[in-house]
Formats: sequence, structure tokens, C-alpha cells
Amino acid sequence: MASSVIQAVLFDFGGTLVQPKKSWPEIRREGIKATYIFLTKRRLKQRFEDYATVNKKVFMRYAEMEAAEDRDIPDILKYGELIGELFPSLSRREKSRLASETNDVFWAVTAKAQTPSRRVRFALRKLRSMGLRMAVVSNHHSGKSLREMLGSFGMGQYFEVVIASEEVGVRKPNPKIFRICLSRLRLRRDQVIFVGDSLLYDVVGARTAGIVSVLYAEGAPDELKTPRDRHGVKTRTNPGVVPDFIIGDLGSLPRVVEVLGAREVTHR
Repeated sequence: MASSVIQAVLFDFGGTLVQPKKSWPEIRREGIKATYIFLTKRRLKQRFEDYATVNKKVFMRYAEMEAAEDRDIPDILKYGELIGELFPSLSRREKSRLASETNDVFWAVTAKAQTPSRRVRFALRKLRSMGLRMAVVSNHHSGKSLREMLGSFGMGQYFEVVIASEEVGVRKPNPKIFRICLSRLRLRRDQVIFVGDSLLYDVVGARTAGIVSVLYAEGAPDELKTPRDRHGVKTRTNPGVVPDFIIGDLGSLPRVVEVLGAREVTHR
């Protein structure tokens, strides 16, 4: 059974439950190429270079808005604007449908470029057998695609709550996104732990929300000594960012829960 304190484990998605097979710029380039091929079959006449330029212009404009407003804007809105520029003569309904299909093409490419993290399925099965509930809190631009990916990797059935930043109007490390998840689970912050691979987004966010943080650094001994965020933030240069636990194997998560349970018994 779950400990008297920890009732649920919350997970980041990319970099935690799954690992990319290549860099994000490579994945994005492949996704743009795939959407271009898809649209040429829908009578797009532009050259790829011209399409890529329009695509970049639209997405850069939204990226600036996201930075200014500290949120992730749904990709479907970006594709809606893109389709509007490329196919101005289509009806509103046709534009909406084509934007949705183009969005799906891009995220299908992204899904193929991911692979489940080592021992992730073992960890999920073990945590469920311990009576723990599970949820996902992800900075993601397509909640629909996020849920589809969880399903395609055989993980969907483990998570009763899936929070995508684009759907809730706030993103990590803002503590509000963690509080939204707690509200949906009807749990307190001291009843959950959060597992993620980023100091900047996951550890800072969880700790600001008052949640125990677990930094996951798959198969990287150097990172276990000096945790490094994907953008270069280090604990030795930012001493305020210190995870409660650091693991190199998701199979260690049940032990983290057990340790926290033992601490609670000791402190009673």
C-alpha cells in the first residue's frame, strides 16, 4: 500500500517518461518537412523554402507572445493562422479541418522520434501495485497529441490526470500548473512527489509549489554529481535549485516513496 504521506506520483513527459532519439531542432525540421509534403497533396503550390519561411514567421510570432505571457499557446492556433495564409480561399470550416490535420501530422513525426525511458514501464507497474495514483504535468503545445503518445507507448492507462500547459494557460515552473493537478487529484501538496528531468522547469516548479522534487537524469553519472538543466542551469551556480532526490533510473522511484514513508513514521 502507499505510505500514509505519499498518495500520488506526478511525472514530466518529455525527457522523463520518454527520451528523444535526436535533438529537438532535428525533430522540428522533420516535422516541418512532413507537414509540407502533406499540404502539397492538398494543392499547396509553394516551394518548400517558401513554406518553411511562412511557417517560421508564424511560429516565431507566437513564441514571442508565449515569452511575454509566460504560457504555451496551442499549436492548433498556429496552424490555423498558417493555413489561413496559405489557403485564403478555403472556407472557415475547411481551414479548421486542414489545420487540425496538419497539427496531427507534425506531432505524429514527434511521436516517432521518442522512445520510452529505461525501466519506465517497470516503475509504473510497481507504483500502481503500491496503490499510488499517477498523473502527468507537461509543458506541451498539444494535449491531444500528448495523450495519444502516452497511449501509443502503452502508458496511458496508468495516469488518471494528464495536464498539458496549452490547455490550462500556465506552464512550468509556475506553481499554478502543479496546483491545478493537485486540485484535480483532490490531494494536498505533501501527498505527492514530482519527477522531472529539468532543474529549471521541474525542480524549481515543484519546490515553489511545496512539492517534493525528484530530478531524473537517465544514465548520466556526471549529471548525478552536478545536475544540469537542458539550458545549462547547474546547482553549483544556482544553490537555490536543489532537488530533494536525484535518480538515474526510474525503477528507483518506489524506493523514494518508501524512504519518505519511513521518514514520516520516524517523525511521528
